[in-house]
Amino acid sequence: MEQIMDMKPKTVADFLRAYPSATLDMMTPGGYVTITPELGRQLLAGGSVPAHPGCPGRELERQVEAGELLPQDIIDLYADANDPDRFHALTDYPMEPEQDEQQESFQCQQM
Repeated sequence: MEQIMDMKPKTVADFLRAYPSATLDMMTPGGYVTITPELGRQLLAGGSVPAHPGCPGRELERQVEAGELLPQDIIDLYADANDPDRFHALTDYPMEPEQDEQQESFQCQQM
């Protein structure tokens, strides 16, 4: 697999908009997700997709809503060596902006 370095999409939503005809296999904090082009369009329209903990099957499957998946940051992204329309990604929840230490101490004094 070849890692994509140039212009890597920042979020899952960015990827789906940039590569609408691609299939994306992801390892997310909520499980494994495969997004086909059709599922990608559904997600961007506010839908949900199935996720599993590593063992595909309906008994362990759960639905992941667009609001949880689309803003996730893409940590690593690889193109499939055998299929130019398939990618593999590791994602994580977006990082919370760090508060300025001075702002935190001011808030403590207010209490």
